[in-house]
Amino acid sequence: MISDTMKAAEPQEKLVLFFIGILLSVLALDIGSGFRQILSGILIIICNYRLIKNKNYLNAYLHLPKESRPLWIFLALLVTFSAISVSYSFATSYSIRTFLFGSLLNILLFISLSIFIIKYLTIYQTILVIKRVNLLFLIVYFFLILQWILMPHRPAFCKLQTLDGIPCQDIFFLFSYINSLFAGILHTSIYVLFFICLFLVTLISTKPTKTDIIMFAANMAVLISTTKRAGMFAVFSGFILAPLLTKCTYRYYAVMFICIALSCLFFTGAGKYFVRENWGLIVNGNIKQAWDEGGSIPLRIYTYIAYGKQVLKQPFKGVGLGRRNIKQALPDVRKQAGLGHGHNTLLNYALQIGIQGAIFLLAVILSQARILWLALKKTERNKPYHIFLTASMLFMVMFWISNTFEDAFRHESACYYWLITALITGFSMRVLSDNGYKSNG
Repeated sequence: MISDTMKAAEPQEKLVLFFIGILLSVLALDIGSGFRQILSGILIIICNYRLIKNKNYLNAYLHLPKESRPLWIFLALLVTFSAISVSYSFATSYSIRTFLFGSLLNILLFISLSIFIIKYLTIYQTILVIKRVNLLFLIVYFFLILQWILMPHRPAFCKLQTLDGIPCQDIFFLFSYINSLFAGILHTSIYVLFFICLFLVTLISTKPTKTDIIMFAANMAVLISTTKRAGMFAVFSGFILAPLLTKCTYRYYAVMFICIALSCLFFTGAGKYFVRENWGLIVNGNIKQAWDEGGSIPLRIYTYIAYGKQVLKQPFKGVGLGRRNIKQALPDVRKQAGLGHGHNTLLNYALQIGIQGAIFLLAVILSQARILWLALKKTERNKPYHIFLTASMLFMVMFWISNTFEDAFRHESACYYWLITALITGFSMRVLSDNGYKSNG
């Protein structure tokens, strides 16, 4: 039994890595759903073709680590109740498309890729592909910002015809809102989370290169440029959790100091992009008046209350899979809430599928985290598997903290989650099954 960390990838494995890289790159862009769905389908076919070709198809699916059994059961239940919810949908054709080309396709991608990884792919090559995709994303992202600053009269991929007269600082913070190339501020804030986690763990647990330091800082700058406070709060929470998962050196405290220094943005001229509410009214309990003055936090408070009451009225029957159904079926609740949906992934699942949908989604999340945690305990500190799985645990924490205040679990972000967790679960199951894994890997 040998360590897989430096093993050369075979031709078919290179093909899978290539399409993982392409799909991960495409997920950052606002180019519609078709390309994403085609790439997901190609990956599903390649992964299963390799298993069929090597006559390991049934063995691969039947001889999985026993620790993963609850995950497959909860996934099957989640798919089943998602399909059932289509039958009482207010927009049936829309819900069917959402189920087939959203939920089902993403889960099939997760299952196929995670099981493929148990026997194939190397942790080293996979991390390398992820870092290359991230480098390409950062180059394009900051090159476009620079082009806007240098040529404000002719900004490329901009929803405005000109940026003349807008200060550089404002261009930086407006970029995620008004560019037409990347997939919006919410998705971009989610997209950089795994990259931030990977480079954070590399920084605090190993001797990082200058490239690692620069890319960590660049990903943090992208997150800040989106002005999404949910993502920033999630990252800060992950930073606090990091010392519990890995041995931290002085570099951890240096990173924390820099991040705390960056929080000074809230009290500078850039603070207007981050503090959008009258906190005096909120602290004093005058939520209604704070809502009247604007800001997303008072709106969310009323939203959680209004949609939460709706779930309690009909706990087991939602309005059908897909957020559009919430808007069509609950116009009065929407008016009372002030927002078009629950702005919380589990709350939206309860609204769409019924409370059972939220329960089984939570069960899937916890099952993924359990597999990851059991695998992480078997790895040796500061080795590639430990670095990758530690970053993965931080990512799952950050992703779901962010989705407590948002609902990014759809379209590009949902595909991104299932793709990343396929890699996470696949390598975790490899560790648990001891298939080509050795502790020094």
